[in-house]
Amino acid sequence: MNVLVEPKPEVFNMGDKKLDEISNELQHKIHELTGLKSKITIVPPKTLERSQGKAKRIRDLRKKL
Repeated sequence: MNVLVEPKPEVFNMGDKKLDEISNELQHKIHELTGLKSKITIVPPKTLERSQGKAKRIRDLRKKL
């Protein structure tokens, strides 16, 4: 499972070491709660598209059979 994370600017500016710690912590918590392994990608603030109306929480990127 790939997870894109867009932190607040003040968190993003803390540096790569802090972002790696956050990424590892999120990865561990997701695995602990769901049993699923995930790849966390931290992106710069204001990178992810904002939804218009109802929020899209999950995007299924699997190939259709």
